[in-house]
Amino acid sequence: MFYAMFALIVLSFNIFKIDYNIEDFEKLYSLVGEWTTPHKEGELVEIWQKQYNKKLTGETFYIIGNAEESKEKIDLVLSEGRIYYSSKVNGQNEGESVQFTLIKMEKNKFIFENKEHDFPQRIIYELRLPNELIASIEGDTIEGFKKIVYKYKKKLD
Repeated sequence: MFYAMFALIVLSFNIFKIDYNIEDFEKLYSLVGEWTTPHKEGELVEIWQKQYNKKLTGETFYIIGNAEESKEKIDLVLSEGRIYYSSKVNGQNEGESVQFTLIKMEKNKFIFENKEHDFPQRIIYELRLPNELIASIEGDTIEGFKKIVYKYKKKLD
């Protein structure tokens, strides 16, 4: 019984990596650039920039006609073996950032989680092709489980 429990503990550490390094963070560099998707009467744009080797910044905004409306500011940071996604959404959370922690990284899919947040509890980025990004937010709400998916295309220079 002891060996079975020990094996289960060791296996669980391999499934959910706790200690990320710069090589892991560099996989997120694929986000750098401008991503767009049609949205209602306009377009939703997400732009990512590399600030330095352990930090990316992002901004999401709507373009409707000639007007731009800022939606969200994002930081992706590698710190003390963890990768954090901090989101500051206009008009939400009293102007404060909400932090999510990378809980799973598989090939080109990154899952960030904050179980304490009202909605979303998970933010997922999946790079399907060099120019296709699926971003989704999901979690439990008072109406039940909710998931919103954004299908972005990378703007090529």
